Amino acid sequence: MPQATAPIALALVLWLAQAPIAALFSQWTKLRYEAMLATLGVLGACVYVGAVLALFGREWSALFRRRAATDGG
Repeated sequence: MPQATAPIALALVLWLAQAPIAALFSQWTKLRYEAMLATLGVLGACVYVGAVLALFGREWSALFRRRAATDGG
């Protein structure tokens, strides 16, 4: 069940942020939808990375550091 935490958190945050972000860009006459999509994309990436880091914690980042140290020399 912990694997479902990140997508559920992502869906919830994007669903809740949709209306405020639409209101934020409502006055724009050009590139409104593109700006909304970019903002939601950045927000979604931040939430997803945060959820993955919270799930896997320090062990995951330590694994990457060890792998980089052995691969990089």
